[in-house]
Amino acid sequence: MELPVLWSDIRWTPSRQKCKLRKGFENTNMIRTCVQTVKTQGVIGLYRGCVPPMLGSGMYRSVQFSAFEAAYTFCDRYPFTKKEIPGTFGLQVRVILAGACGSTARAIIESPLELAKIRRQTGQ
Repeated sequence: MELPVLWSDIRWTPSRQKCKLRKGFENTNMIRTCVQTVKTQGVIGLYRGCVPPMLGSGMYRSVQFSAFEAAYTFCDRYPFTKKEIPGTFGLQVRVILAGACGSTARAIIESPLELAKIRRQTGQ
């Protein structure tokens, strides 16, 4: 699950250089930008544009946990998946397998949408 965060940070640097800044926000820091936003748009300005990412995040997590639960339940049929892995404080094989399935399902859904978003932000 760390990989999307890592790639997001790497991709953000070139994207940030190509995006146009809003007038009045050039050469400021985060605190000044927040203060200026609250003064000009009110507190609601801080939350502008948050609905699409929240909906996307909800969709990604739903897919991830659905795939995890399906794989975890599927592994219940096989006794060897319920065995604890030595030296892991009780971690079971089925948890590893279900986690791999869940994260793969999320990456399959999230990666193309993130790529499209970045390309749209940078005008490519």
